[in-house]
Amino acid sequence: MLKTIIEAIAAIPNVRAVYHDYAPELSTPPYVVVQLVGGGGNQFIDTQTAGGYERRLQVAVWANERAQAMQISGQIEQKLLELPRVAADSAGTSDYDYEVNLRGMRQDFMFIS
Repeated sequence: MLKTIIEAIAAIPNVRAVYHDYAPELSTPPYVVVQLVGGGGNQFIDTQTAGGYERRLQVAVWANERAQAMQISGQIEQKLLELPRVAADSAGTSDYDYEVNLRGMRQDFMFIS
């Protein structure tokens, strides 16, 4: 499921790259960083039933301008909510990275794998 999510994000216009956990130095914006940040884990008491593992994925969009970060973030939310077993865990939150002078938007999504 994670591969499907990454592919959906990478297909969005103006997203130059999708990185796992962090963006390399000198990455060219706009780009997206995805990171697994928890979730409910195994959803079945017996721990033997397959297909019920809940994960939370944080999606961070980084761009030079706030409007572009917001636009791409909205496109990502729309695209991910079209996928089965994916739900938004929160609304998007703005961010700013002082070190590289980029505007960001972060949003968490839950998915079942």
